[in-house]
Amino acid sequence: MNKKLPRIFRFAPTSVGGLGLPHIYIMQGMAHMLAILNHCNRDTQIGHMIIAQLELACIEIGTCRHIFKLPFKQYSFLLTHCWVRSTWEFLDKYKISLEGDYTRPN
Repeated sequence: MNKKLPRIFRFAPTSVGGLGLPHIYIMQGMAHMLAILNHCNRDTQIGHMIIAQLELACIEIGTCRHIFKLPFKQYSFLLTHCWVRSTWEFLDKYKISLEGDYTRPN
């Protein structure tokens, strides 16, 4: 494939003349959501790492509220670039809400 092919043709469905390639950013965001849904609050190594990252993000922002329910544009500058921040940005951009609770620092 020619690298100069416009993105609109790369990711457009084949029914309208595009190549139908999956968009990498959306695939990554969906993988992040699935990791949270499958492992958060479960006794797995990945679950413990996700909870630790979420707790650290809460401490860094300075809140006890659910991080994914906070407005990204208002609070994102307080958080360093990390896995949680990119997931939060993806959820905010596509107006996706993750419901559920996790252990947060008091």
